[in-house]
Amino acid sequence: MPQQGSHFFASARGRLLIFNLLVMVVTLMVSGAAVLGFRHASQIQELVQQQTLDDMSGSMNLARDTANVATAAVRLSQVVGALEYQGEAERLKATQAALQRSLEQLAHAPLARNEQQLVARIIQRSTELQHSATQMLERGHRRHLQRNALLSSLYQNQSYLHQIRGIMLRDGGSVPDARLLDEIDRLIGAAIQTPSPRPTVAALDTIMAQLPEGASPPLINTVLGDFTAELRKLGPLSLQLEESDLAISWYMYHIKALVAFLNTDINQYVERVVDVSQQRIDRSHRELRSIILFIIAFALLARVSTGIEGWYIYRNLGSNLTAIYRAMRLLAGGEQVV
Repeated sequence: MPQQGSHFFASARGRLLIFNLLVMVVTLMVSGAAVLGFRHASQIQELVQQQTLDDMSGSMNLARDTANVATAAVRLSQVVGALEYQGEAERLKATQAALQRSLEQLAHAPLARNEQQLVARIIQRSTELQHSATQMLERGHRRHLQRNALLSSLYQNQSYLHQIRGIMLRDGGSVPDARLLDEIDRLIGAAIQTPSPRPTVAALDTIMAQLPEGASPPLINTVLGDFTAELRKLGPLSLQLEESDLAISWYMYHIKALVAFLNTDINQYVERVVDVSQQRIDRSHRELRSIILFIIAFALLARVSTGIEGWYIYRNLGSNLTAIYRAMRLLAGGEQVV
C-alpha cells in the first residue's frame, strides 16, 4: 500500500493533484491576507481618526473653557448688585469646573504622553488661572460686604443729616451752617451712586472738619455727635473698598496675562496635533502599502503556481494525449506497428 500511494503521487495525476492543492492553498492565503490586511487597515484608520479627534477636542475644549473663565471673571469684577453678583459668582464657579474637566481630558489625550513638558506647562498655568479666579472671587465677595457696610454708613449719615435739618426747621437755629449741610448731603449722595467713592469720602473728610463740635439745642448736639462719629467711619471703610478694588484689578491683570500665555501654549499644542496627525497618516499609508504589496506578492505566487501547473499539463498530459491521438489514427489507417 505505501508503494502504491507513493506511485500515485509520483504519477501525472498525483502531481496534478498536488499542483491543484497548492493553487487552492495560495488562493486561500491571498484571500485571507486581503481580508486581514484590509481589516487591519480599517482599524489603523479608525485609530488615527480617534487619536486626532481626542487631541484636537482636548485642546479646543481647553481654549473655550479658558476664555469662559476669563469672561466670567471680567463680568464678576464689573457687577454691583447683590443678586447679579451671586449669579456671576455661580457662573465663574461653573466655568472653573468645566476648565478642570478639560484639563483632565487634555492630560489623558494620546499626544500628552509625547508632549509632557508642554502639557505640564499648560496644566500649571491653568491651575494658576483657577487659583487667581478663586482669589478674585473671594476678594469680590469681601468687596461686596465692604461696599454694603459703606453704603449702610452713608445712608446712616444721610439719616442723621435729615434729622438735624428737621430739628433746625422745627426749633430754629443756624448751627451747623445750612450751606455746609447741603454740601455734605450732595457729597453723600454722590458717594452712594459711585462704585469707588474714595475721592468723594476724602472730600467729606475735608468738609467734616468745618462742622462745629457742638450746638446749643441739646437734641441737635446729640444728633450732631452721632453724625460726626458716623462720618469718621467712612474713611476706613472707603479705604478698605479701594484696597479690594486694587486687589481685584491685579487679579484681573494676572488672569488676562495667564490667558494670553495659555493661548500661546494651546496654539503650539494644536500645531503639534496637526504634525502628529500627519505623521500618523503617513505611517498608516506606509502600512497600507505594505499590506498591498503583501497581497500582490501572494497573487503573483498564485499566478506562478497556475503557470507552472499549465506548463506541466502541457508538457506531460498534453504530449501523452497527442501521442495517443496519433497512434489511434495510425491504427485506424491499417498500420500494424505504432
